[in-house]
Amino acid sequence: MNQVYTLRTEHLELSVVPALGANIVSLRSVPSGREWIWHSPDGPGSLTGAAECIPTIAPCTVNGRALPDHGEAWTPAWEVDEEAFEKGSITTSVRLPISGLELTRSIRLDDGVALFEYRVVNTASEPTPYLWAFHPLFVIETGDRVELPESIRSVRQGVSQGYPELASAAVWNWPEPLPGLRLDVIDSARRPASYAKLFADFSQTTEGWAALCRGNERVELRFDPGVIPHLGLWFTNGGWHGFHHMAIEPTTHMTDSLVDAAADPLAPAGERRWHFQIVMSRKEL
Repeated sequence: MNQVYTLRTEHLELSVVPALGANIVSLRSVPSGREWIWHSPDGPGSLTGAAECIPTIAPCTVNGRALPDHGEAWTPAWEVDEEAFEKGSITTSVRLPISGLELTRSIRLDDGVALFEYRVVNTASEPTPYLWAFHPLFVIETGDRVELPESIRSVRQGVSQGYPELASAAVWNWPEPLPGLRLDVIDSARRPASYAKLFADFSQTTEGWAALCRGNERVELRFDPGVIPHLGLWFTNGGWHGFHHMAIEPTTHMTDSLVDAAADPLAPAGERRWHFQIVMSRKEL
């Protein structure tokens, strides 16, 4: 049985399974008991929960290296720092044999905040490009709301189905790309059998956040646009394998493929660090 590592405060509870790509399999509001993480009916081993995508999301070949779908990190077992866990953090690391990268992630909780800290090191003998995205799949219901800063007024289309009027549009207005079609309010009756992957550019703003809200509860992802300049938004309303969920993805690039990323290579023995937060909040009614 795969071991589950859990952190808990009076506001939130977070669980990680290192043997399953260190995926976050639970992000729960303690006061209400609400589970925010979507689980695939296909069970363990499927792309479920919140995964790390590096050095690509879409499968591609770069510098003669064939990189798998959703990258190298989301399927192998990660190593656990047991001493760090005893001190209150879930610190895991994984070596990526195709790209030659090594990724370490540390998660700790402070009241209603989960702080994620990352370090990537290039163990290869040549410069290695990569893109990174945090890929959390969230449960959605009709009436849920997606909030972005007011400065975000458009998004770039990556791929879509079920939006024929917008299929050829590289840029969609946010949050209403067409009259009466709002992307910031979840409606399961709207556009059945649809999906869309969209990208928001945060590089020209100082506000780095995005949130999913239901009733009086809110889960917000906060990031520094100077370090994490983009955000991916994935919606599926039955269009992808019949599933209904969404993802809010802080990311380094506005593409799923490393081929299209124009990523700045990491030098041999070089390292980079970054962080972001997940903030759980609840208004009293």
